[in-house]
Amino acid sequence: MARPRKSIMKKLICLPNKILTTLDENLLPFLPAATLAPYCVQQTHCQPFQDFSFDDLDPAIISAFNVHKDLIAPEYLYHYTQPCSIEPRRGWVITQDHRVIFESLPCVKREKAHKPSFYRQRIARKKTQYLPVAASIRGSWTNYWHFHDNALGQLTYLDRCGVDPDIPIVITQKKLGPNFVQEVMKKIKRNWVIQDEETFIETDQVYFCKNASFVDTHFKAILSLLNNPPADPNQNEKIFLTRSQHRKRHIQNAEQIENIARACGFRVIDSDDLSYLEQVALFSTTRYLVGIHGAGLTNIIHRSPAHLALLEIFPKNLILPYYFRLAKGFGFDYDALCGGEEHNKPYFSLDPEVFEDRLKRFLSRY
Repeated sequence: MARPRKSIMKKLICLPNKILTTLDENLLPFLPAATLAPYCVQQTHCQPFQDFSFDDLDPAIISAFNVHKDLIAPEYLYHYTQPCSIEPRRGWVITQDHRVIFESLPCVKREKAHKPSFYRQRIARKKTQYLPVAASIRGSWTNYWHFHDNALGQLTYLDRCGVDPDIPIVITQKKLGPNFVQEVMKKIKRNWVIQDEETFIETDQVYFCKNASFVDTHFKAILSLLNNPPADPNQNEKIFLTRSQHRKRHIQNAEQIENIARACGFRVIDSDDLSYLEQVALFSTTRYLVGIHGAGLTNIIHRSPAHLALLEIFPKNLILPYYFRLAKGFGFDYDALCGGEEHNKPYFSLDPEVFEDRLKRFLSRY
């Protein structure tokens, strides 16, 4: 009985701290949308999946993709021209009268938003840095897909709206962990300002935006920023993109499936083992790509303007059309295959006979 008692005591000890944290985070109100409206430069939306047909795919995949058919992807740019600060923990923009601008964190849902600390904002600021003008880019920098779709997507949207590319761009220091982020930042020459977790950025005006997710427009703009050599259409690699057993969503009978892929001329690659530039070089030569649904499939963009065919493998209970949309936006061929369900364990099974048959048809069709 000692362990349950110890667990209960630990929760009771932590409870006051959680209550204080919740109260602290709710002392700063959100700025009303009507008050922010005059600072809106552009606001629109699109339906990324509306104009695409899924009808040639398997019934289970058609059904899952159709859920997203009417999805609306908003897009906006604000230029807030009043003195304000960018807090360091999450990147909220806070007005001079201590109100939080919800739209400054474009990837957060209002009902799940953790506001900044009143105590840190009003009383315990440790460091500040002044910039006359700044642009704040926020979102998930640690996931390869979201880094391209959200973070770099926001950067290309700022460019598309004509924001001065020399303006300091504020990003969070803790987002620099993945090597691919650092490699990309070296290639894209901007006035990056790295904000550590103790420093508030004070500014007289700030830009913040949200780009429409899942569309190819900003992925094509990313390629322009990276300025990589165009893919060679004479290179025709066959790549099977696997996932480590330490990652979510890997195939339980992976060895059996990978041997089938090798017998059909595929090289088995885990993109986690490659630097960003190595991934660019590899996927620029890839004519046929087979891979488990995951962020590594973002690399199909590096095959442009040459052609590519993608066969995406899903667990039955996680079927999302992100890479279908990306492939179609670049004019690539696409097919998909379902395995078993992924439950509490991070793997699913794939019928080897079904896979071999689909793989051979995939190669003959495309």
